[in-house]
Amino acid sequence: MTNTKMTNAKALEYVLNEVVLPEEVKEKIQNIYNSTVKKSTNRKPSKAQEQNVVYAKMVQEVLEDGKARTISEILKERDEFADLSNQKMTAIVRMMIADDVVIKVVEGKKSTFILS
Repeated sequence: MTNTKMTNAKALEYVLNEVVLPEEVKEKIQNIYNSTVKKSTNRKPSKAQEQNVVYAKMVQEVLEDGKARTISEILKERDEFADLSNQKMTAIVRMMIADDVVIKVVEGKKSTFILS
């Protein structure tokens, strides 16, 4: 098994694929697995996740001029960022890096961010 978190869906999937079960039991396990997967796909994003998407769009607007900025510099660019901490903005920018919207440039101890 891998080092990823073991979820109910993964455990049920493993049992279905690796264990020989009587047909009745396999059918029940399959139904439980299907409902678990369906439940996880129907989740709506939380209010915080929705707000992070809004902040990410604002960060993208800030970086559109092509100038590389630190997290602190990004925070100073918009009044809407006044209540955000460096850690919160870092999480938002990290999400943008994972989506290939932003590139992190490290120069010594200073990290700056630009649009990809």
